[in-house]
Formats: sequence, structure tokens, C-alpha cells
Amino acid sequence: ILGYRYSLPIGAGLSVNGYEGNNRASVGPLRCQIIDRWAPTNPGIGESNWVYKGSGSIIENNRHITDFLNEFIASHNDIAHWYAISEDYQLLKSRDSLGLIKGLIAGGIGYRFVIKQASWNNPSSNGTMTIKSTWINQNYGKLNAIAPIKWFLTDINGKDYCNGIDSGSAMNQTGNYWRKNNVYKMVYNLSIPKYIPSGIYGVRVAMVNTTTKKLPYIRLGIKGMDGQGRYRLGTVQIGNSSKTNPMQ
Repeated sequence: ILGYRYSLPIGAGLSVNGYEGNNRASVGPLRCQIIDRWAPTNPGIGESNWVYKGSGSIIENNRHITDFLNEFIASHNDIAHWYAISEDYQLLKSRDSLGLIKGLIAGGIGYRFVIKQASWNNPSSNGTMTIKSTWINQNYGKLNAIAPIKWFLTDINGKDYCNGIDSGSAMNQTGNYWRKNNVYKMVYNLSIPKYIPSGIYGVRVAMVNTTTKKLPYIRLGIKGMDGQGRYRLGTVQIGNSSKTNPMQ
């Protein structure tokens, strides 16, 4: 108890083990209270030992990997971990393949970030491009790291003319972690350099690691990723019109 009391407030992760013999109804109130209190902000992993033979086995109890995924989600785990001997693993693959897939698709374990909509004005050179966007996390898992959104203005070939990092948005602050089912509305003002000539430019976006500058730090659950890990959203006219452009 002392270990929980001192480690969890400073961000320690939760490892919830033994799902082959336990579920939320049988693990006891203390364990459930700890999970429910700290899982919304702290990282968590669910672990299970796949035992297909003998008394109390998964086959005997007609359990499937989907059952375990549902228990991991109910206990707010971000990552699922199973291990098994080779013979059992072959059976797992043949009998529970759909359950394995469920952990990877939209709505499964882990995180899956999607930009739902975006729009922007057509600024002049040396002006401001105001980008309004809406984001969601389709999967359960939290992002236990800071990965701010970076906006790019490029030519038709992807050459970067200017860019900016939105480091002030709510999802970049400690304790938010891009929670599932939350809708994140963002507004970012990208300053347009005066040296950019009038014309049509591409608008691209990425979630980046500001320490390593790696792209993409987090891949989005949308189409349009270019060779540098940025996602093409549409075009903007720099120069004459101030009309708002929707995401394409």
C-alpha cells in the first residue's frame, strides 16, 4: 500500500496480472479501486498466461482472446500482453485470430489518433493562417508522452516553406493523455513569412517528437501520409483571397 501511495502520484505504471484466473468481479475491491483511481492518468499493462490444458484451462472454460481484451479494457489497460508455449500459441492463432485482430483495429487496444476536420483561411504573405481542427482518439489506450501537432506549408512536391508546432494545446499537457471518446478542438495561428510568394500551397500535419525531430512520431489513423510522415490535408491560397478552406 505504501508503494502505491508514493509511486502512483509521480506517474508509476500499473501492471495488472493474472487474468486467466481473475476478472474485475473476483480481484477484490482494493485492486479495482487502485485501477479506477489511477488508470485515467497513469500508463497500464494487462498480462495473462495462456494455459490451454488441464484444470481451469481456457478451453475448459470456453474462453477466447476477445474475452481477455474486454477485461483489459474494463481495467483501463493501454497495452495487452500474453505469453504461451508454442503448442498453445498455434491453437491461439487458429482459434482466436479474430480476437487478435480486434486488438489492432479501430476501437481496440492502444491508441489511434484521427483528425476529424480542419479548416483555415487564405492568408497574405506576412499574415496569419488560422487553422481550426478537431481530433479524437478512437482506441482505448492513452498517449503517455508529449507529441505535439506540427503544421506544414509545402509546395506541390512536399518542399517545406514554413511550419509551426502547436505546443500549447490541452492534449500536450501532463495529465490529459488524449483520452478515448474526448473530442479535442484546436486553433493554431501559423505565421506566414513575408518572403513566401503568392500561390497555392499544400497543408500537411504530423505528430512529432520535439526532442529527436523524428517524423512521424505517432502515425495517424487517416490516409494521405507522405514519404516524410506528414499527412496531406488540402491546399491554401497565399495572397489574394481570405476565404476559408475545408480539409480535403
